[in-house]
Formats: sequence, structure tokens, C-alpha cells
Amino acid sequence: MGSAAFDIGVELSRTTGEVTHHISPDGDAERDLLVAGLTKGGHVLELRWVDGFHKELAGTNGGGDPGRTDGRLATVEVATSAATGVPTPSGSEPAR
Repeated sequence: MGSAAFDIGVELSRTTGEVTHHISPDGDAERDLLVAGLTKGGHVLELRWVDGFHKELAGTNGGGDPGRTDGRLATVEVATSAATGVPTPSGSEPAR
């Protein structure tokens, strides 16, 4: 997974008329929730943090939504079933 974002609203785009969405300005909260869920579920083989990965810590996306980050990148190695590639808790295999 490359990223996660919490949608806080939808609207019609002023420029295209298409349905678009707005995201929470705190992307770190969604990252942390995702890492915590994977860890609590026993799906994490290895978790590493890269400090200073993002040099710009605040800005806006293409839709004008503000965003901020602490600049850290979480890299997670997820346990998967060898047979299916589906995430499974560490040390277990799905029932057959």
C-alpha cells in the first residue's frame, strides 16, 4: 500500500463537475491507525520508520485541501500466506 487518507467530505468539482473528495489534513493519524491495526492483528513481520522522509511538512493537494505531516515514513513488512498471498497473522496459516 502506498498511502492512506481519511475522506472528510465529497462535492462536485468546480473545475470538472465530477464527484471529488476532501481528505483530513492529518495524514499521519491515518498512517498511525493503519500501522497500529496491522500490528494489533499480528500481521507485521517488521516495522521500520524513516525520519525526515518528507522534506515539505505542510502544503495543499490538487484539490486545495491543506495537509501536514511529521515527515516520517513507516515501512511495514506484512505476513502473508505462501499459498494465497493474503495477509495472515504472523506465525499462522489460514485453515484449509
